[in-house]
Amino acid sequence: MSGTEPVPGSVVVVGERERVEGYGLAGASVVVADGPDDVRAALRDLPSETVLVVLTRAAAAALDPALGPDDPGPGSTMDRQVVVLP
Repeated sequence: MSGTEPVPGSVVVVGERERVEGYGLAGASVVVADGPDDVRAALRDLPSETVLVVLTRAAAAALDPALGPDDPGPGSTMDRQVVVLP
């Protein structure tokens, strides 16, 4: 056994189909979101075991930068890490 333990939980990748499909091959859950409403719905409906949310640039841009602490999105109080792809 290696010195690292696997992290419990799941990874969800949200964004445009052509940018997110490949992440499913690595075991991530993929949610195709083609517009702001789709992105918000994807974040609102995340499975409880989600620990990491990966957003494409377009998905991140679709979120209102003024989101409050209870809204889904980067900077929210969701118990999840949120990253944006370069």
